[in-house]
Amino acid sequence: MPRRIAGGRCGPEGRETVSKILRKALVDDDFIAETLGPDNTTTRQAIYEDPDLGFCIPAHVNLGAKRSPPHDHGPAWAIYGQAKGVTEMSE
Repeated sequence: MPRRIAGGRCGPEGRETVSKILRKALVDDDFIAETLGPDNTTTRQAIYEDPDLGFCIPAHVNLGAKRSPPHDHGPAWAIYGQAKGVTEMSE
């Protein structure tokens, strides 16, 4: 699905298209409940994996504060979104 949505565009235009859809999903209460809801006991799960392009969409559910040092995604790009709570990011 993300590949179809991005229309095969891997540059800024494709990323912006995926980002717009993510923004909509993260305010959709039904999507949040189904994907990240109270029955979810997994802190990190892949909700989509593309075998051809080799990317995944992970979902994180943190029950309480977590720390992670700044990290590099290498030559890949990442789009972050948040459904609930607050995340502080630093470099």
